[in-house]
Amino acid sequence: MNTLRFVLLFLFAAWSGFLSANHTLENPYDSLAFVPSNQSGAKAYGILRGDLEKSSPKQALEHIQFIRDLSKKKSDKVLVCTYYETLAHYYSIVNDSLNALSTNYHETAVQFARDNALNDQHVRQLYALANYYFTYARKSVSYGYFREVLLLIDKYGEKSISGVWQYYITMGRYFYDIKEYELSRDALQQVLKYETRLNDREYFNTMNTLGLIATIEGDYEQANSYFKIVYEKSKVAVDSAWMGISYGNMGNVFARQNNHGEALKHFFVDYNYNSKSWGDVQSALGSLKKIAETYYIMGDYDKALLRTNEYLDKMERKPARYMALSEMFNLKVKLLNKLGLESELLETLKQYNHYNSLAISFENEAAIDAMKLAEEKQKFQALYSESRRNKIILLCLLVLVAGGAVVGLLYFLRNRKNILIKEEPVLEPENTERYDVSTIIHSKKPYAVQNSPAVLVSKELRDHLDLNLMNDRNWGDFKDLFDADFPDFFVEIGDKYDGLSESDLRLLALLYLNLSNKELADKLSISPEGVKKAKQRLKKKLSLRLVQTAD
Repeated sequence: MNTLRFVLLFLFAAWSGFLSANHTLENPYDSLAFVPSNQSGAKAYGILRGDLEKSSPKQALEHIQFIRDLSKKKSDKVLVCTYYETLAHYYSIVNDSLNALSTNYHETAVQFARDNALNDQHVRQLYALANYYFTYARKSVSYGYFREVLLLIDKYGEKSISGVWQYYITMGRYFYDIKEYELSRDALQQVLKYETRLNDREYFNTMNTLGLIATIEGDYEQANSYFKIVYEKSKVAVDSAWMGISYGNMGNVFARQNNHGEALKHFFVDYNYNSKSWGDVQSALGSLKKIAETYYIMGDYDKALLRTNEYLDKMERKPARYMALSEMFNLKVKLLNKLGLESELLETLKQYNHYNSLAISFENEAAIDAMKLAEEKQKFQALYSESRRNKIILLCLLVLVAGGAVVGLLYFLRNRKNILIKEEPVLEPENTERYDVSTIIHSKKPYAVQNSPAVLVSKELRDHLDLNLMNDRNWGDFKDLFDADFPDFFVEIGDKYDGLSESDLRLLALLYLNLSNKELADKLSISPEGVKKAKQRLKKKLSLRLVQTAD
């Protein structure tokens, strides 16, 4: 009996060992064999993140080779793209920085997709390359790639691009970060067309960024409405991280309105939610910083110092955090002076000088990147304008050819009766849609616009119309020239309306010049549909009093 029991235990142990050994031989990417090709990239990325937590970097790299073997077995070119993309992600995660190997594999994936006419993958791989540069703060390089992604989506059609809303979400955040708020809003509005297909966090991210844009533009009521939607939806989804983030952003709105008591309450909610192990650490620390700063503004220096020390203990010492660290050490210096605590003052000053120097160095790099970004915007605008001119020239040639053929045919037919045919010039229909300030503040139907006299401008102002007015320096020069041609325009607008942003003033100035929607889209680097939405938003801001005056 004992012998039988021993044999059974031995067989059970052997079988368990076999199963365990067999399990360890399984490759984590096995499941890709059963995933649709157009979803393999996203699936592989998720597997990679999990594999790097369980396996050594060397083992994780060896596992990726399975994707290449599977692509050969299935003769699947999309999987080849996935293989290159996964290698690119591997090297960027392992190195946590831009590096030659990641860059090379991203570019190889883009080239392979382009050469093999894989339209969906062409967009995905170009987006991955743009996002790679965006992640590591090379916004100037990202700009051209993200704009090309938008052009490709327009060229291939949204329906042919898998998960296109995910690209719009990231681009919405990117354009927000570089202060291209109209482009950001347009991208996020595209996301909302796919609302039923968004997961919870994609929806929260989209609405949150729209709220951030409204906050920047001073539309606090609209901003809070977005943040409240995020809070209520995340509460239903039991997503405490986003509950905290949305509450913290509502706190920012109160702080901008100098309601520091309410702001403080909201910052504490964010900090309490996101300081947990499952929370968003950076959101928690951001709110902790604001708590300390708010206490300082309110004159509660003891509490401000307590929260400042807590922040400095928890904040990671990475380049992207140098400026925040410098600001908080500077705040601590002020607090120590206020409280007469001189014993820590010298060491705190040293820390402040150290991180301030690092921040300045890092900011210099960021400034260089910002200059490159401005150049990229200018370059894209020039290419876009040239492309539009070429299309117009081509259209004119086609019209002339068609017109010539029609005239020739008519001449041939009428020549039998010896009737002299006088060729009429073929004119393109003029776009009669012109707008001025009175148009957008009145009704949907323009009044007295067709009888408006031509707007006369100086040569300098006309020349500046050809520049990219979304560039801050170009806009500043244009604004000065506009003011010279139309004295007191901005002053009168400012007297009649409170809270108009620079974007609003830019649009009002261009509308005053009677530009068409297509011309406005060209100048503002947005779509004609975006122009219409911008007008609608601006119309809401204008007072009823001016509408009545116009009547």
